[in-house]
Amino acid sequence: MKRQINRYLKIFFVFVIVSISYSNNEFEKIVISLSNKIITKWQYSPHEIDDIYSILVYDDFINKMDYERKYFLKSDIDKFDLYREKLDDLLFNYNSDFFDLFVSLWKERLLDISSFLSNMELEDLDFSSNDAIETDPKKRDFLISKTQVLDEWKNRFKLQILRKYLSLSKADTTINIPNLNNEYNAEIFDKAFYTEKKNINRRLTRLISQERSEIFAIFMNSFTQTFDPHTSYYAPERKEDFDISISGRLEGIGARLREDEGYIKVVDIIPGGAAWRQGELMIDDLIIEVAQENEEPVNIEEWRSRDAVKLIRGKKDTEVKLTIKRANGISKVIKIIRDVVIIEDTYSKSLILRHKLINKKIGYVNLPKFYHDFNNEEGRSCAEDIKNDLVKFNDAEIDGLIFDLRNNGGGALEDVVKMGGFFIKDGPIVQVNGKNNRKKVLSDNDESIIFDKPLVFIVNQYSASASEILASAMQDYNRAIVVGSIQTFGKGTVQRFINLDQFLSKAQKNYSPIGSLKLTIQKFYRINGESTQHKGVIPDIVLPFVNDYDDIGERSLDNYLEWDTISKANYNKLERNTKLIDILKENSKSRVMKNQYFKEIMKRRDILEAREKKSFISVNKKKFVEKAVLEYKEFEDHKKVLEDFENYDLLDIEQIYQTSFKDDISSEKEKKFEDKLKSDFYLNETIFILNDLINETY
Repeated sequence: MKRQINRYLKIFFVFVIVSISYSNNEFEKIVISLSNKIITKWQYSPHEIDDIYSILVYDDFINKMDYERKYFLKSDIDKFDLYREKLDDLLFNYNSDFFDLFVSLWKERLLDISSFLSNMELEDLDFSSNDAIETDPKKRDFLISKTQVLDEWKNRFKLQILRKYLSLSKADTTINIPNLNNEYNAEIFDKAFYTEKKNINRRLTRLISQERSEIFAIFMNSFTQTFDPHTSYYAPERKEDFDISISGRLEGIGARLREDEGYIKVVDIIPGGAAWRQGELMIDDLIIEVAQENEEPVNIEEWRSRDAVKLIRGKKDTEVKLTIKRANGISKVIKIIRDVVIIEDTYSKSLILRHKLINKKIGYVNLPKFYHDFNNEEGRSCAEDIKNDLVKFNDAEIDGLIFDLRNNGGGALEDVVKMGGFFIKDGPIVQVNGKNNRKKVLSDNDESIIFDKPLVFIVNQYSASASEILASAMQDYNRAIVVGSIQTFGKGTVQRFINLDQFLSKAQKNYSPIGSLKLTIQKFYRINGESTQHKGVIPDIVLPFVNDYDDIGERSLDNYLEWDTISKANYNKLERNTKLIDILKENSKSRVMKNQYFKEIMKRRDILEAREKKSFISVNKKKFVEKAVLEYKEFEDHKKVLEDFENYDLLDIEQIYQTSFKDDISSEKEKKFEDKLKSDFYLNETIFILNDLINETY
């Protein structure tokens, strides 16, 4: 184990030497200058670039880099404070003095901490002391001396060891966790120490080895996000990742990777992808080396996953050679010809549900995001996929539809407008208001209705942006009932990507690519004139969620734009019984109050809310274990209650598209998804709500 630590530290100091040498002030000057010009001209809510703005930028950057007040000394902050009201000047005449100072002290403090912890041995740690850590950053301040900082990190290290000890103990079937106080296992504790020593050094190495450009990207976002939280600078690789997420398509081998104990581990093989077709790469394989066709292999041990992905991902029809190691000790070289990878998890899923207490055919759509492949004419769009699914539902003669937008963070606006038109005759779907109050109404002009039967949307606090537009439009038309958490995310702004490369002069072209600016250019408004910003969408029927107490959504972000209203659009609500919502609410409330699952959710919510208020964590082993055992018992009791309801009232799930062949990976994923639906009590209650809606409507 100690040999592994020493090997790791050797790699660690190589990273340090490489990282400290990086500098590119001209690049930074170009990015800051261009961003300033673009934001001033096109940003929705520009404000004065003055000393107040400088203070906002400064405070945001310090918080981004050291939110928990665990790296810098108070004396460091005093040095930085000299620039607190001067950062606005950087937008007009870039001077790197502040940033140079920051990067220098950042590396110095990280090296101090890493060197201190690298020399730490288990016998140096006292787990019988009454030390504790304040985990609420709002209650912490920067420490005065280096000794205080290192003592704090010693306690943080102790906390990580205790948490790992608990985790390893839970994984050991011979240990009874409720009696953990009386079953101390020195071997497991020793393993926890060495595992966490590696982990904490690895995390510090990641920070120390950051290129200057990575820290600069964070610095730039402090400039941009003072206007609103979504105006952001995207380095080239980050923009590429965004494009992949919105299109569900990339070129590569088709495997998901993650860092695992210093290795790059294969955690998933995407069905239909190049690795899946080649057939040799397996889940849990560790990738040791990567080679491009006839080039020499590059060892990627101790690499960050995103850096490894850069080597492994590549153009279609090119070859990559992976040297992998398996748990049985076998190593081999696998040659894979890269291809287009379709990430199916991005796309919608449509099913027919049958419920044993309800004699109805229920359609179900799960839409993870509003995807659209703008870079490929033959690529998929969610609007076309949903349109085809609705036709299938009509052929199957379903009685009503549940549209699941939980955790859907948004996406392509044009698909929202099209999709809204599938459920109404014609009319406005959303209003957008730009700089200088230039209002525009986006409408469905197609008079055909694809689906006209009862409709319910499910949302939660992570349903954002495009999800809020669709749900609110259908709510405003009286076309659908919205069910979910106390409110949705509250992101009511429109962003546009601007490639900064297009503004480079001929003399600056050698700095390309320099990234993109995601700029807030408009706000969304419901057709009733209300913004979805900050307040989100309030469901017609609110169900209890375990995180109701938590501050989630736009309101939890700094510098968010306020809620406001504009004039309503011209639209005609569908007629319905004025008491319909009250009837559905009352029926749902009656079921929820009797439902043991929801009672348990509310009980668990209260426990977690009370626990959240206790921000001190003891690193005394006895006290920590006592608290951990209590929380373990609470969770086990909670889990047992949920397990009693594991198989609820959803009887059968039917695919609307039948395929003649499914590989093992696809079948397993499909089974997991369906099993999750079968234990989803929010879906179960929504089926009852839809049934009430059907009965009241017809």
